[in-house]
Amino acid sequence: MALKGVKPEVVKPQKPKILISGPAGSRKSSFVLNAPAPFYIDTESGITREQYMKKLALQGGLYFGPAEGSQDFVEITAQVKELATTKHQYKSIVLDSLTKPFRIEMFAAEDRGVSSEFKKSQKEAEKGARKCLAWLMRPDLDFPVFLVCHTKDKWSKDDKGALVKEGSIWDGPEKLDYDLDLWLETQFSGQDVYAVVKKSRVEGFVTGAKMAFDFETFKKMYGAAVIDRPIQPITLATPEQVAQLNHLVEVLKVPQEDLDKWLLKAQATEIDDLSSENADKLIKFFKEKIDGKEKK
Repeated sequence: MALKGVKPEVVKPQKPKILISGPAGSRKSSFVLNAPAPFYIDTESGITREQYMKKLALQGGLYFGPAEGSQDFVEITAQVKELATTKHQYKSIVLDSLTKPFRIEMFAAEDRGVSSEFKKSQKEAEKGARKCLAWLMRPDLDFPVFLVCHTKDKWSKDDKGALVKEGSIWDGPEKLDYDLDLWLETQFSGQDVYAVVKKSRVEGFVTGAKMAFDFETFKKMYGAAVIDRPIQPITLATPEQVAQLNHLVEVLKVPQEDLDKWLLKAQATEIDDLSSENADKLIKFFKEKIDGKEKK
């Protein structure tokens, strides 16, 4: 079998997609309000006070709150998709908080009779969050993304099976940190707030290190040129490409499990969400499979 690896290629730095968790009152919202021209998804009506709205206006941002649908993952996803694929003046995306719509989904599942035992209702809520997070975490989504979460205690079992508190973790979908390159947790030191780097793949942010929790410090550490770089919208697959792919899937009788894997590799969860470039690649891939079958 031929080796399928490719030569390593240096690509332009991606814009930050980070998780910020921490206790109430630790200035998480104040931090993300300083993001450049944010599309601010406020799920808790947390920034409706005058001083916050003035700050959002000063930053050139746009407000999307509960009255507009911010507590519904379907509505949030539609807004993110619109932001990602059209030209506009907004330069970053803030979801404050992810915890709220996730909890709403979880409680709705329990109301439908889904048990909370063995995290069944939580797993049901994760289904609702999955497509939204898939869009927010797309490598070709050319936006700084700031996900704010509440914090909760993290527990594990010792050698005797007793529960032991390990520390704290975000309150939201499990394994969220696997998709992100940076996770900051806010903590108090008297009246002051600082951030601890809980996970990092970003040069300059050392896991376990403490840092001043202000946006200018963060921006300087990450790279102002990267954060402020002009947005490049995603060009989605055309209706013709979508129709061709649906036809090829039907002709090849592609199992849904295999299709999901190929879509994930192409940075999408549905055929309609593919970029035009990745749609072309998948069409070529499917045609090669058909040619291979016909040659046999």
